[in-house]
Amino acid sequence: MNCDMLSLSLEIAYDKLLRECNVCALLSFGVLQTSSVR
Repeated sequence: MNCDMLSLSLEIAYDKLLRECNVCALLSFGVLQTSSVR
């Protein structure tokens, strides 16, 4: 398995994760934003 294949599979897995848990991603992002503001 070369680096290109690995990065590609990681990209796909990340994209899949974001699609499945879009709300979770938005919530965690919001938490990060608010915590960084304080």
